Amino acid sequence: MLLVLACLLELAIRLNPLIKNCTSSVKNSQHFISIIKDIHLRENEVMVSFDVTSLFTNVPIIECIEVIKSQLSTSDDDSKLLELLHLCLTSGYFLYKEKFYLQIDGVAMGSPVAPIIADIWMQYFKMKALETSPIKPVIWKRYVDDTFCILNKNDVDTFLNHLNSVHSKIQFTMEIEENNTLAFLDVKVIKNQDGTLGHTVYRKNTHTDRYLHAASHHHPEYIGSEYIGETKRSISTRLNEHIKAIQKNEVTKSAICEHLAYNTDHFIRFDQAKSISTERFYVPRLVREAIEIKKCNNFNRDQSFNLSGAWDPLINELKKKLQFCCVWLLLTGHMLFVTKTISKMS
Repeated sequence: MLLVLACLLELAIRLNPLIKNCTSSVKNSQHFISIIKDIHLRENEVMVSFDVTSLFTNVPIIECIEVIKSQLSTSDDDSKLLELLHLCLTSGYFLYKEKFYLQIDGVAMGSPVAPIIADIWMQYFKMKALETSPIKPVIWKRYVDDTFCILNKNDVDTFLNHLNSVHSKIQFTMEIEENNTLAFLDVKVIKNQDGTLGHTVYRKNTHTDRYLHAASHHHPEYIGSEYIGETKRSISTRLNEHIKAIQKNEVTKSAICEHLAYNTDHFIRFDQAKSISTERFYVPRLVREAIEIKKCNNFNRDQSFNLSGAWDPLINELKKKLQFCCVWLLLTGHMLFVTKTISKMS
């Protein structure tokens, strides 16, 4: 299992440069906001979002491998990379009701290489779709399977039909602006009277604005939490990045900053950070990170390495030895370090 994951991680690292220079991709909400601030819509233009239906399970694997092949060199290293990629993407067996099945198309959810493969395919799809389209959108900005466009309001349905005709596996649904607003990612885009675009935070209708106060009488497991992350940079560099994000309120750049935005009575003792572990190699580092994540409650944005259930007895024993405290664990590329967070009690 570890060998397979190591192969997938290596593929993800090697293929990542293929998506870095895509000018139509959006990195995050902050990047999207920086893009739309200079846009000016004409009177007959509307904002539209297109969403791919079940992208990950519909990526055409063989065609995608050919697309990747066309972007790589003919060197021995790249030939071996393609061979490994073909093996990993065409060997997706899974068990359902005591029967084994082979996944013909699509990438496995949770695989380290899946988002990159999907992104590469969507880059190719965008190029093919726009080259063959009689209608050219004013703007096309995509985050994974969601695309923000500006179109002439009379061309919207025609453009949707064209997108759905490009490839049988890739089908889109559409949402048009309503009352001069449109949600994209967690941004609510607002069209002003002069055609410029403003924005605010998008909240779903089910959002209640209710949060647990750190000083409440709920069980500690719902209050005390940890943040675990990994990076190859030094402790001081990573701490400074979190501190800068907090100072500028850049919640998309730091999970700690995001936590403090909703827990204003917490503060972090960055001055008490200390090293607790060192690990040179990437996969063992991910395993250690995943163990730390599972040991107690955390507010990580993802769960990192998918640990087998065989680890649960060990992790449960570790949990029994832990006393409740507010501790933040941050896993760096070369060491683990810990800093305390203090909750102000009223």
